[in-house]
Amino acid sequence: MIPATRRTLSCALLDSRPLLSSFTIGSSKDLEPSHRLLSTSPVASNNPRTRPSKAKSEELAQKVERKRTVRVAKAIKQDAKNEQARIGRIQKELELQHKRQEGQALAEDLPPMSDAELEGIYRGLLEAKPEELAVPALVAPASPLLLVASTSDSESRRGRLANLTERLDSIEKLTLEGVVEDGEASAREDDEPLAFSSPLAEMLKARRMGSVVEDDANSGADASSTEFDAASSLGRQLLDRVESVLPRRAVAASEGLVVPMGLVVPSEWRDLVLLCAEEGDGTGVEKALGLMQRTSPVEDAGLLTDVMAAYASAGRSREALSLASYARSHSLPLSVSTHHHLLSSLLPAHPELAIQHLHSLEAAGYTPLLDTYTLLIAALLSPSTPAHLTSRGWDLYAHTRLVSHPTPSASLYATMIAACARGSHPSPERAIDLFTEMTSDNQLAPTAEVYNALIRACARRGTQDYYFEALRFMRQMLDDNVPPSRQTFHAVLEGARRHGDLPRARWMLVKMVGVGGDAAPDASSLGLVFQTYAAYKPPVAQAGTAKRAGKGARKVTVVSPEGFAAAATTTTSTARALDRPDPAEEPRSEAQGLVDLLGESSIFYPGPLPQTTDALLAEAANLMSQCVPSDLLGLSLSTPTSSTIFPSVLPNTFLLNSYLGLLAAHAPFDAMMAFWRTAYSTLDVERNRFSFETVMRRCETAKNRVVATESAREVFAEWKAWEGPKSAVVEVVEEAEDVESVAASAGASHKSGRNISLMWAHMIRILSRSYSDVEALALFQSFITQYPPHQLTTRAEYAREAARLLPTLPSPIRLSSALYPETSTSASAERPPYLLFEQVRLLHQRLAEVENERGVATVMGICKAYEWALKSAKEIEEGVVKMKANQKKKEGRKEEGESARA
Repeated sequence: MIPATRRTLSCALLDSRPLLSSFTIGSSKDLEPSHRLLSTSPVASNNPRTRPSKAKSEELAQKVERKRTVRVAKAIKQDAKNEQARIGRIQKELELQHKRQEGQALAEDLPPMSDAELEGIYRGLLEAKPEELAVPALVAPASPLLLVASTSDSESRRGRLANLTERLDSIEKLTLEGVVEDGEASAREDDEPLAFSSPLAEMLKARRMGSVVEDDANSGADASSTEFDAASSLGRQLLDRVESVLPRRAVAASEGLVVPMGLVVPSEWRDLVLLCAEEGDGTGVEKALGLMQRTSPVEDAGLLTDVMAAYASAGRSREALSLASYARSHSLPLSVSTHHHLLSSLLPAHPELAIQHLHSLEAAGYTPLLDTYTLLIAALLSPSTPAHLTSRGWDLYAHTRLVSHPTPSASLYATMIAACARGSHPSPERAIDLFTEMTSDNQLAPTAEVYNALIRACARRGTQDYYFEALRFMRQMLDDNVPPSRQTFHAVLEGARRHGDLPRARWMLVKMVGVGGDAAPDASSLGLVFQTYAAYKPPVAQAGTAKRAGKGARKVTVVSPEGFAAAATTTTSTARALDRPDPAEEPRSEAQGLVDLLGESSIFYPGPLPQTTDALLAEAANLMSQCVPSDLLGLSLSTPTSSTIFPSVLPNTFLLNSYLGLLAAHAPFDAMMAFWRTAYSTLDVERNRFSFETVMRRCETAKNRVVATESAREVFAEWKAWEGPKSAVVEVVEEAEDVESVAASAGASHKSGRNISLMWAHMIRILSRSYSDVEALALFQSFITQYPPHQLTTRAEYAREAARLLPTLPSPIRLSSALYPETSTSASAERPPYLLFEQVRLLHQRLAEVENERGVATVMGICKAYEWALKSAKEIEEGVVKMKANQKKKEGRKEEGESARA
């Protein structure tokens, strides 16, 4: 019996049979009526299926055929590559097998090597210098060298001209006696010299032999002097004699040549021209070229190139321009190398003229040498270049790659990477991009200059990540077998001083002493190490130590490189004596002496460091005592030193300033002032502006305000005397950022606007700190009297006008932008002195405390005047004033037009 539920389901199915039969299986139209009515998608539309047209079918067939053809061509090309690779592998295997057979044939007759010999060869490889194992690499071609007349060339030239003088003497003698005829007057170089000799020939012979014969007729100033004296010029005298002979002989030789053959050979003409160029006789050079044209026309530009090179090496831009004008007017050949030397002579004094001449060459259809662009860009991007020329240097680099030389040379890459490391905003990102482009894209071998610039750009950034990048690039430099130089170590030391990385700085110093040669430390190296000591912060505080009393308060035993005991008697246990063998038993090197001085921890990185300020000062004093007398450092010597670890280091301003900064950071105030008063005068070293700034900065933070104020007055008075008489225009010299340029220009007595502002601001704050508010206010009023605010706008207008006078670049591509500070140097370093409110805030607070309303108003008025002047100067420099003026003109014209219509 069927259950009720089953019966009900069966009846329902039987009732639905007519409905199911109305649907056709496989018909999507009957299965989708309900949801197609509710769908809004285009797929839901009931479109009939259409076949593609004949043209469409043919197009698809052609496309398939093209793809098949491309696949076949690729397969054939890949098979050819594989075949070439297989042939190359077979050739390499054959060559390797041939070399092995040759090696076996050569080694058959050799006796077997002992273990001692093999060990000796291995040690020789380990001890070999990097340059001995370096693989020769392709380097970029060197730039044309400026001609520097060597002693041998000058002597040989004068010797040849002495023969010419003897020949002229013989011609004059025979002519006076009436012996020779027209065709017999031409003397040969191989003829036997006559006994007759003129005073000029005697002088030439004497100079060739190395001694100068005094002659009353030819005595005068030295030929190499700046002021040219025609009476004492040997070249001018020879030219006058040749000129006096040529017209006479030209009249007599009417049947044939205008000038007798062999009178002056082409090599002697060349010697005459170069002799006049060496003596600085521009008129003589042109005269010699004119006479030379009558005998042997100048068809090669090599002679003019050598003359231009001589002018460039001597810095004679006026004579170079005169020679170029003479060559153009007389249709003499000038090559791109000649123009290269012409530009190099113009660059030091007239960079704008050099840029204009370069663009005129391009407009005339010539392509200057890549070394010419490199020379010009390097001069524009040097640290002493004004701001508007620095921007032009970056734009010229883009112009060079776009117009003439798409692939730079290694020297140009080194110049651009070095430019990324300069200024207050170094750009290691751009430097790394240039290095990657040079090595990876253009496959150029990096030189030591490139690595040094790249390491310095990363080290000067100030961040720890880029500091580690600098160390990584130094490791890569050593892996590429490029020997490091002193500049390489200096670049790493600049990063160490910014991070206070004393362990690595000590390790670098030991390595420099060990390498020696060109990498041996100099005064700049020790100065950077002392700056690292100044930035280093000892981990242990000085609480509980004895109170220091300045000079003579500590007793330090100084180490000599012979191996005497190194110990510093301080209040800490870190300065202890080192055990070393007797120096008579084993010779001590300079590197070992430095290790004894700094402790054995200096050769292991990282190692134990000075834990207290006293230990740090003792270690720095030990280093400094190797360069200056110990009594200047306040040291008590237990053992006199007979020699030093740094025999070639002479104290200079940069070294003393660095040690002064170390004392200002860690030593007592009295010890710093004692070194300031005695060291510079005793060592006969001149102070510079950084010396005064360091002392004034320390006086501002001294605890004893009375002593600090008196010392500040003393230093400020010395600084004003060092400044000299005040001029109407303040001479501005950019701070030298390269360590080498700092050491070279440390003694220059120049002041910048920044230095003047800092010194006056320090003095005003020191007086305000000691509650001498009246004196500080009077000093502030004296400052605005000496340096009025309108100097800022005057200087900005002058800089804007100088930038406007620069020739425009033919190409529209620009790399310089305010968004990238490394490409557009700020003009702040060239601004005249000024003071803002933040620099005199302490004076304002002191005047407000004593309710000096008139003084407060004076301070605010002066600060507002400088703020408005500085804002106007920035607008002038950025061209905002000109844009505003143009906008006002447009608005005025618009108003006039509207009024005319009304």
